[in-house]
Amino acid sequence: MVVWATRTALVSVDRQIAVLAGEINHRQKSAKRGWGMADSTILATARAANAKVVTGDYRFEGPSDAIII
Repeated sequence: MVVWATRTALVSVDRQIAVLAGEINHRQKSAKRGWGMADSTILATARAANAKVVTGDYRFEGPSDAIII
């Protein structure tokens, strides 16, 4: 549990992330069935932090900043 705590960060959703999430949502909603604003916010937050999303969610297939496990 300590390992997770040291590798986890809470990030505030600021205006930059919110706008990016809206842009992502606009593009992805028509391309991916079931894509939602929460998915867009997760991806936007990762992009703003130069991070990757590691997920088992098939909806994230495609973006280069997502790793499907």
